[in-house]
Amino acid sequence: MELRKTLSEEVIEAQTGDLSDVSRASWLTKKFLDVFGFGRLLVIAPDGAALIKSLRAEPLDITHIDLLSEPSQSSNALAALDNNSFDTIILVNSLEHLGSEGARLLIAACYRITRGQVFGIVSSSASGLKHAGALRQSRKEWEDSFFDAGFRKHPGFLDLVHYTTVDDETEVLLLGLEKVPENAAKEFSMARLQESRGLHMDMLRDSGTRSDAHIIRYHWASSFIKEGDVVLDAACGLGYGAWMMYRRTRAHRVLGIDGSDYAIRYGKASYGRGEHVQFQEGFLPDCLTDIADNSVDLIACFETLEHVEDPLSVLKEFFRILKPGGRVCVSVPNDWSDESGTDPNPFHLHVYDWSGLRDQLATYFLPETAVALTANQYKRLDDKATFELAPRSMHEVDIDAAASPMQAEWWLMSAVKDPIANTAPYVEQMYANLNGCGFENLNYDQAYSNPWMATSVVNGAARVKSAKLLNSLISRQRESGVAVTSELAAYVCVEAYQLLSGQYTDDAVVAKSNECLEISASLDEKNLHELRWKASLLFVAGKLAKAGGLTDQALDAYMACGKLEVAPFCIQLSTKTTEALYLAGALSLSKGDLEGAELAWSKGVQTAKSLTDASVEDVLINPERPNFFHHGDGVREYALAWDHVAKCANGLRSVRDTRGSRNYEMSARLIFNSSTNEISGRDVDLAYERSGRRRKRRLLRKKIYPETSNTAQVRKGKLSRAAAKVRNFLRRLRR
Repeated sequence: MELRKTLSEEVIEAQTGDLSDVSRASWLTKKFLDVFGFGRLLVIAPDGAALIKSLRAEPLDITHIDLLSEPSQSSNALAALDNNSFDTIILVNSLEHLGSEGARLLIAACYRITRGQVFGIVSSSASGLKHAGALRQSRKEWEDSFFDAGFRKHPGFLDLVHYTTVDDETEVLLLGLEKVPENAAKEFSMARLQESRGLHMDMLRDSGTRSDAHIIRYHWASSFIKEGDVVLDAACGLGYGAWMMYRRTRAHRVLGIDGSDYAIRYGKASYGRGEHVQFQEGFLPDCLTDIADNSVDLIACFETLEHVEDPLSVLKEFFRILKPGGRVCVSVPNDWSDESGTDPNPFHLHVYDWSGLRDQLATYFLPETAVALTANQYKRLDDKATFELAPRSMHEVDIDAAASPMQAEWWLMSAVKDPIANTAPYVEQMYANLNGCGFENLNYDQAYSNPWMATSVVNGAARVKSAKLLNSLISRQRESGVAVTSELAAYVCVEAYQLLSGQYTDDAVVAKSNECLEISASLDEKNLHELRWKASLLFVAGKLAKAGGLTDQALDAYMACGKLEVAPFCIQLSTKTTEALYLAGALSLSKGDLEGAELAWSKGVQTAKSLTDASVEDVLINPERPNFFHHGDGVREYALAWDHVAKCANGLRSVRDTRGSRNYEMSARLIFNSSTNEISGRDVDLAYERSGRRRKRRLLRKKIYPETSNTAQVRKGKLSRAAAKVRNFLRRLRR
């Protein structure tokens, strides 16, 4: 599956049409908040731009300047602004209309005025460049202008424009920049950086496909990092990757290690952040000896294994310092060998391919996921001596494939340190803010014979990404014996949801439903952790039974779940009981049992009493440092429980009106009406609208370019024009 998420489709849509379009301005505002956040904001844009109105609707402190309507007056206003007086500057349709010198001066002023960031929205089509003398420049040309002035790419740059769609920009360029610290910008100027380019390069201060390919590796690695993690960037180069992983996640500490004194000095000056982002000189694996056993949560090691004499000794040290369930994320070139079978790069000591990397990782770790990454070329599968041009691509592939599943320029793989049979003491850090609050859900030492399995398997935010590996870990743990009943219940519950999320037969889901019911019957409600899993098992048993066509069994399971008093464990568990009662009422209604529906929904409404009895501490757990809304237990689950109560109330009103001979129809729309369904319904409508716009674009492309209506053909045409450049690059590579 190609990793072109919904974001990539949104980016293409946001690049079409006029900047004054209200919906587009709303999208840009959302992306701005997601990537750049809050703070003092300077907007340099034409008067009346829809984006200004959209930004003013948000809780932002905004100053607006229009440099185009009255240039002299506006320039004076810009010059009067203090140094480092704004957190972020947004440039909308301004740079490109000031001419070369005007654009250079504005970029220099931005460096002086901003404390940190610049979001550039620049027209790149003839239709958007309306002023005489307007600049029509490529992304590389604009980025190079910012680099020369002391900026680098923002760590969230590829959240604005997805890696695989940068080449699709046609109407508008979205630029995300970050200010290089002034001392670092002076000591390590672009001129000095270019001098060492053959050995080191800061990819956040470089433009083009290959620099983006380096950046996207750290985006990928960031997806595995949990709050509170300790992260190691092994062979970190100039440190941009360590910085990205820190800025894009809530890692507690990121340590970058590299053998180059110059690289470490650069990293400290450009990216050091006290105890949270540190850099240390040393060569792998010897530099790891001072790192304690079981102390690191994730290791990123990109473009490194092919450079070290003994990769297995490096992986062995990685295994030692990783915590049980910790991950290593690596990347290597995919068979960059020439006709002789060796890599012509003198610094590459090994040639890796698909099975070579995976099998080497499997020596110490459990292979988890794999990604095929391409910048602009790869080896042909049918001709091991020939490179061919290729577009940017990033595909997730099956880590268990016997042979190379596809062409790729690099392989990226993640692997997990086996969490089973590890005796390292467990310390909670993902929810460290809740330590000492007496929150039963985190009492892993009592609830699990192997607490590391709780994060690797049970906790949805932290568990392994591979369904096959997840199920394998559960099977192995169950076969070796599970001493704690609640732990067994947790594993069965995870297995149940894994079954529902994939392909299943009626017999399989019915058998799993029966297993859930059997285990739930053995659980003691007086034991709080067993109460927690009793509610979860009954709920998923109902889901499984319904999927297998056993409506009555599903109804009974939902009602049994809904009758549990779960507040003694935590009020957030009410999400299960309230939703179970809503589903029980809906199933009763579908069977024509109005009395049963009324009974279930009445019980659902009554659970509101336990929700209102909850204290602030019950809901927030730690009012001084609450959980984020979408990060584990807390306000989100409490709000969801109320949402299910709302649906029960809707149903109860409808049933009683109907039973009262008011002759109202049972409206599904009225019963389903709730905030969650409202949001999901809006998402469905937006997806349908987007698909319609995509169809229109394809039809338009066929009308304008009938001979190149295929995207691959369009890209092939672009690549053929760049063939000479790539051939020269390959010649240099082989030297």
